[in-house]
Amino acid sequence: MRRRLLLLILLLFIPIVNGLGVAQDFLQDDTLKLLKGETHYFKLILQNSEDIQVFVKVEVESEIAEIEDEKELYELSPKSYHNEVFLKITSPKNAKLGDSYKVSYAVTPVVKQEGGQIGMNMRIRQSFDVVIVDEDGVGYNKYVLRKSSEQKPSSFGTIKKIFPLILLIIIIGAVGTLIVRKSALISKKILLKNKPKQITNKEETLVQEKRIEEDSEKSTAEEKPIIQKLVSEKEEKELLFDKEAPSQDKYFHFNNETVLKSVNDLYYYLKVMPEGTYYYHVSEHHNHFADWIQGVFQYNDLAEKIRHCRTREEMRRILEDEQK
Repeated sequence: MRRRLLLLILLLFIPIVNGLGVAQDFLQDDTLKLLKGETHYFKLILQNSEDIQVFVKVEVESEIAEIEDEKELYELSPKSYHNEVFLKITSPKNAKLGDSYKVSYAVTPVVKQEGGQIGMNMRIRQSFDVVIVDEDGVGYNKYVLRKSSEQKPSSFGTIKKIFPLILLIIIIGAVGTLIVRKSALISKKILLKNKPKQITNKEETLVQEKRIEEDSEKSTAEEKPIIQKLVSEKEEKELLFDKEAPSQDKYFHFNNETVLKSVNDLYYYLKVMPEGTYYYHVSEHHNHFADWIQGVFQYNDLAEKIRHCRTREEMRRILEDEQK
């Protein structure tokens, strides 16, 4: 009885962390494509929506991945949403096209107290595949075919699973069609009821209806280019940093075999880039990063903005502001 009471008191004084979240770089089909021997920095963002300080442990399970600047515990301040952790992923040089590797990571909150650390009964686990491809993407189809053959889904089982969904869609469609027809009938009755009595000429009524239809088409035609322009500008802004160099010889190569494919890669790598490496490429007389951005991507304005940066933090802040 005494043990149960002590356990209850302990649980009451331990904060329950239920506001922990983890965001990660977007991966299409949960798959990262890498060349042989390529190194990629994959970003995790730890988020704490609670009003208390939280300590978390980050673990990674993979033969090709490790945590960059790994810490025993990561401290998350109250209401903090931008705590970055990078996974350094390096594909084997002797890998074959189509080979795949599993990368799994886990984020576990713990409570620090005098005398030790108490783990919480909560863990966030995620995983994704790394596939070896060449510059033209050859190797990915081989991986997809192999993965499909391993799963071997049953056609009967698939039909059995989706049949209720198909039936539900048919029912919703029928009900929606009935409601639309009913609404149209009611609207027609209301229009006939409120129709001005002085309009008796059928030809005049047809002219008015045609004029209304033409005005509607004209309004739609005027709005369409504006909408297309807004969508185009939005897509161009979102894809600004994700655009990759057209070929491998246009990538930015470092002496430590790290390769940058896009401006987005430069933004991530600036956080962990050694100071000596940065000042080797940036000085009073040259800025290799600005030359690369201007020469490969033709982002002239962006290149000029970072050309006179003297620190990694200043360059990273400009890239971040430009993306916003």
